[in-house]
Amino acid sequence: MIATQRESVLPGIYFRDRRFSEPLPFSSPNDIPTQGIYAILVRDESFTPRPYQVIYFGESVHLAGRVTAQHESYGEWCRQARGAHLFVAFYNTAGMPGRLRKELAKQLIQDYDPPCNDRPMDSNCSMLRPLLGS
Repeated sequence: MIATQRESVLPGIYFRDRRFSEPLPFSSPNDIPTQGIYAILVRDESFTPRPYQVIYFGESVHLAGRVTAQHESYGEWCRQARGAHLFVAFYNTAGMPGRLRKELAKQLIQDYDPPCNDRPMDSNCSMLRPLLGS
């Protein structure tokens, strides 16, 4: 599935009919919601209508503490980006129970199959690489 942009005055990038924030440079995101789902993106002109490929979805009750260079998958994001800049977009889930936030993030991962989300039997999974000899 590809990201979509709706015909509207609201800025942002859509994943599965959910309006995420406009993609922001990873190094300086402003106005991070307290809790929500985040999409790590790389610019890729082959994606339409927005030139961004999602490489990772995550969720947290404390986004500012998760969307950092200290994230356990940050190195994998950088390798997947192949030297390109990373971007991040947020979906604010304030008021949504944690169980629903986690389920939505899981569904996004299933629908978009980002290369940096851990999946069983996936050779791109950083945790499985040593076991698979990759």
